[in-house]
Amino acid sequence: MIQPMAALRAHSRRLKILAAEAISSDPFLYLVLPGFLASTELKRLKKTFPRIVARGDYPVKLFKINHEMEELITELKSKRYTRILESKFGVKLKGTKLRVSVRGWSGKEDGSIHTDHPQKVLTMLLYFNSQWRKRIGKLRFLTSKNIDDFFLEIPPHGGTLVIFKRSDRSFHGYLPHVGRRLVLQLAWIKQPFRQFRGAVDNYF
Repeated sequence: MIQPMAALRAHSRRLKILAAEAISSDPFLYLVLPGFLASTELKRLKKTFPRIVARGDYPVKLFKINHEMEELITELKSKRYTRILESKFGVKLKGTKLRVSVRGWSGKEDGSIHTDHPQKVLTMLLYFNSQWRKRIGKLRFLTSKNIDDFFLEIPPHGGTLVIFKRSDRSFHGYLPHVGRRLVLQLAWIKQPFRQFRGAVDNYF
């Protein structure tokens, strides 16, 4: 179990690097932070990641998670993070529904190109895989609906944080990968939430 002072230092480190990171704005707003989780943190947290053997996007509340993972999620949901995200991305998150979910298995149907549902404001992805050495399964930010028109390819290495603002140009996808692919996802969604639920199965 991580000691309180070590947890506080880790929290402070993550907050500082997020606050310091500049966002990119073309063709949509995004930022990518490799190493957001230190290797020692990742090693501990990966052991506690929910064991999922079917494709799909599952609310994290369905699983029993340990204290350290719970604290990390609480940190990412905190007002301090919210203020940073609002400032960087020029959005208002007050009044949105924050959905926290996990994915642990990617199927051949996953990775299709889309921009996200219009009710989604912001997406945060935090990966928990080992070093990703496969050619497939890397998140691609695209300039069109063509999977080869990518301007950025992001390996889902453990500890990498990805945040992007939904727009009509926020095309993204990946070459289909069948197997384990671990990601924690936070999505800020415009209310009323019930109108979104039919399209809640996210791919990343």
